[in-house]
Amino acid sequence: MPRTRARHSTYLKRFLGHYGIPFDISVKIPRSLPTYISEAEIRKLYQAIRDKETHKESCFRDLTLMYTAVMTGMRRGELANLSIRDLSFETNRIYVRKGKGDRDRVIPMHPNTG
Repeated sequence: MPRTRARHSTYLKRFLGHYGIPFDISVKIPRSLPTYISEAEIRKLYQAIRDKETHKESCFRDLTLMYTAVMTGMRRGELANLSIRDLSFETNRIYVRKGKGDRDRVIPMHPNTG
């Protein structure tokens, strides 16, 4: 409903503005959280990676990337830009360079990742 109200208020604002009538009502749309992925869906994705028939040699790499994404919450672009120099096994840290908002950040590494 809030999206419908916001859309209708925009229509009214533009329509009345055309006739020089001020309409200063704004409707805020609540932000929705991203969809949650269940453990069963994650296991299903792991199994799909293990079962793929082509590129068997990249299976370990793909599973490692998936595990890292699940355990750290890294974004897709951050994973794509990850290099070996960004991993510190001594301090159990992953250094994300130029992540969201072009910011650098440090993520703790799960002990089983190494």
